[in-house]
Amino acid sequence: LDLRLESPALMDSVGSELMSRAGASDAASALRLVAGASVQDGKYAVVRGLPDRYVNSQMNGVRLPTADADKRAVQLDQFPSAAIESIQVTKTFTPDQQGDASGGAVNVILKGIPDEAMVKLGGQYSWNTMVQKAGNDFLSYKGGGVDTWAKDDGRKIQSQNIGGIWDGAAGVSPGNAPTDYKWSVTAGNKWNFDNFRIGALGSFFYERNSSHTEGIDDQYWVDSSGNTVPKVSSSDASVFNSSLFDVTQSSEEVRWGGLGVLGLETENHAL
Repeated sequence: LDLRLESPALMDSVGSELMSRAGASDAASALRLVAGASVQDGKYAVVRGLPDRYVNSQMNGVRLPTADADKRAVQLDQFPSAAIESIQVTKTFTPDQQGDASGGAVNVILKGIPDEAMVKLGGQYSWNTMVQKAGNDFLSYKGGGVDTWAKDDGRKIQSQNIGGIWDGAAGVSPGNAPTDYKWSVTAGNKWNFDNFRIGALGSFFYERNSSHTEGIDDQYWVDSSGNTVPKVSSSDASVFNSSLFDVTQSSEEVRWGGLGVLGLETENHAL
């Protein structure tokens, strides 16, 4: 409340006590407690309706990198609530913010020292209707998929077959749909001395996700000359719907990471 009153800009903040009462398990869940902020896909911050490209994510005021090669948004579900002191959301652009925070900024403040000795375990099981619908038709390939630590054996170069036919080098084959789940463990403690106290906290999370899509893009036709033309521009009576753009895709993703915090406090200082 003091932060809200003293801030020169429109800023909101939720502390660890409110997160605990609300049952928020990570930073993404806690962000839903802030008025004007929401979460996309369970992990990406949205401030005042503006999506991730306009929102800057920070930890203790330092810019965070993304773990997704296709997005610049930060996955906030990586940070457990047990390690968070507060989450501050700035809803207006101020001169102290970075230039890409035009929509807002999310700052995750970590606990320097845990409140008490603790060990917390968390788990989650996900049900993706499209993946389960695929069943035994979930697509993969020989040597494909991701192992426990997200390494892909892939299709290795077959030196002995250079210039010839490669064994299993192309094409996919159906297989069993994977199981999506997530788990995390967080532990910490503090030690009090005469003039100071120290604390430590560590966390590890692991997550597996999968997706499966099936669709047909028939916006193009093939005319009598064999040319592919847009549907709307074709007037030839001999055209027929093309199946050149049937799309079936399956993908698997593994994310894991760790977080460690060390803290030292005296009567007048904190490190």
